[in-house]
Amino acid sequence: MRLAIALLLLTTSVASAHVLRDGANHHLGDDSFFVRFGRAPTADDGEPLRMHVHLQYVHDLLASRPATRPELAERRAELLGYLDDYIAQGTTPENTYVARRNPVFIDATGHICAVGYLIERSVGRALPETIATTHRLDYLEDIAGAMPEVAAWVESSGFTLEELASIQPGYPGPEVMHLAGWLAAKRNEDSDNWQEPAGAALPPNGKYASDESGAMLKGKMAHHQMTGTWTRRFEGKLVGKGTFDGGAGTWKSFRIDGSLLAEGAYKNSHANGEWTVFHPSGRIAAVGKMRAGKRDGVWTFFYDNKAHGKLSQGRFLHGETIGGWKHFDAKGDLVATASGRAWAGLTLVIEPVDGVRHEVHQGIPAESFRMDGFYLGKDRLYVTENDVMFDGDGGWRLDVARVQVVREA
Repeated sequence: MRLAIALLLLTTSVASAHVLRDGANHHLGDDSFFVRFGRAPTADDGEPLRMHVHLQYVHDLLASRPATRPELAERRAELLGYLDDYIAQGTTPENTYVARRNPVFIDATGHICAVGYLIERSVGRALPETIATTHRLDYLEDIAGAMPEVAAWVESSGFTLEELASIQPGYPGPEVMHLAGWLAAKRNEDSDNWQEPAGAALPPNGKYASDESGAMLKGKMAHHQMTGTWTRRFEGKLVGKGTFDGGAGTWKSFRIDGSLLAEGAYKNSHANGEWTVFHPSGRIAAVGKMRAGKRDGVWTFFYDNKAHGKLSQGRFLHGETIGGWKHFDAKGDLVATASGRAWAGLTLVIEPVDGVRHEVHQGIPAESFRMDGFYLGKDRLYVTENDVMFDGDGGWRLDVARVQVVREA
């Protein structure tokens, strides 16, 4: 039974297009980086290196396999040659749209992804442009399911849909963490900065200009509060603006392409009051309240579709999630509940699938230090952040990275 649970876990996490792996690709994760360097990538490695390693790895993997049909062998070889060209160019599109690692078929500046490049070289730019118009941020499986012309291209490529999807990279999203704003109090000089409040030192009265990480914030302070017009620009493009009177006003944030990202109220020169976050489509992505620059109270998140269904809902306290969160699928069915509190222990309980209950335990939010538990009857299987499995007795172990399971149709 333990082996059955392990096989269920591996089959689900590796083969299903809707159970996504973290990393450079939603099928392969960062397997390429582990094979090349024997470790997980870090922020110091940089996206160009991460993309190069992934694309070269998947190129070599696919080059070792035959075409889906003998008459398509030449076509498959042709597309692999185009992938060679793309790797040599070193193109790395940017995800300026969603705050998570996600595919971007063509980015805001016109850079095309690897799969888009294969389509462009083989049938022209028009089809990739059409894809980007309606499915810019979608996975290839969903694009092919929605667009018959893409499904036809896949069928004629000599690759399976899963093989092509294993090429499609995911790119890190923009930093959208809400900072506390201005720090009115002096930092603790003896602190090791662990959980120190985030923000910039409260500037003196008069004109203010700060350029941090390429983002220029400009405005004026009067009576120790923001006053008049304030703007924030990144690489010369407007990404935020607001007008204030004694620290009170409304702020709007924009993506690099000019679309509205978020808007909400300010008080005492901090985000305070009702805030709304928007999807790139213009639909509402989230609504909730800010207090003193941090999320506080009930927040609701929505799917980016016509039905505008609820994605999740729960409470924040001083910017951190607390228990009681509920997560829903696109049909409105409950798929998971969350309990606990950041720094004390968070648990995500996923609704059972085929009788198997799945729990995710994490101490620090948005970090590693994670353990997954799978339960079927009296059998228990645990998977640590290091991809090591062990059972309830702690004596049986398995390195997930060394196991491959092929899901039967």
